[in-house]
Amino acid sequence: MGSTGGRGGPPSQWHRQDWLVCIETLVTLTDPEAATPKQRHAWCLLETIAAGCNVDPTAYILEIDDSWGPETAVEAPTDAPQPSASLDADDWKLLETALQSFAEDRQHTKRGQRACQLAAAIADSAHLTADH
Repeated sequence: MGSTGGRGGPPSQWHRQDWLVCIETLVTLTDPEAATPKQRHAWCLLETIAAGCNVDPTAYILEIDDSWGPETAVEAPTDAPQPSASLDADDWKLLETALQSFAEDRQHTKRGQRACQLAAAIADSAHLTADH
């Protein structure tokens, strides 16, 4: 799935399509006018990831490959966007929760299945860093 992030975080070499799935999951959690701290955090995280992928957070859906899923996922190219460099532990936990929720709601779709894999990668890396 790629190397781990510099802060002991999850994989940083995710494919751009994986990051777009992350954006989609965060969009389902919130909106820019959200009132709760968690929703505001999710929106800021969404904007951070979108900026790292050089995509407009309101137009990300136009960039998503609908066939992207577990069987089509490939390693990221060496010049892949790396928005993970600016994410902290709270960001990763929020992203993991969002991906899990998205995966549960869309378990029969390719992106839902990929979201499940991405959430597992975050959980695995958190487990590995907690052991050290």
